[in-house]
Amino acid sequence: MLRASAWKVDLAPPVGSWMTGYAARVDRSVGTHDPITARGVMLDDGESRLVIVSCDIVGFTPEAVAEMRWRIEHRTGIPGGNVLICCTHTHSGPASMPLRGQMGYVHKPWLRSAQARIIHLVRSRRHMI
Repeated sequence: MLRASAWKVDLAPPVGSWMTGYAARVDRSVGTHDPITARGVMLDDGESRLVIVSCDIVGFTPEAVAEMRWRIEHRTGIPGGNVLICCTHTHSGPASMPLRGQMGYVHKPWLRSAQARIIHLVRSRRHMI
């Protein structure tokens, strides 16, 4: 039997954060037009589990993805190789990885919090399916 669990978590940065993906944008955010979220699904066939998380941001560094996968594995027992973290590559979201100039000024407390929310939700969902 295949079982599934899905969820969504808010990743909105604080107003005034740097945006990314458009070099001509030189100002910080002034509000939120659309939600910035991470959506996830966990699949379990009784023998193994697979987690897919899609985030409304331009991307994460490979190091950030590796760390999240490691933390998920060590907190849930789900192998890191069974955790897919991808991004929609929006050019209208918060800076989530270093890029050139103001396109890459990452608000590190927000980034740590966003990553922690993703990990927490995967962890909290592991018993829900």
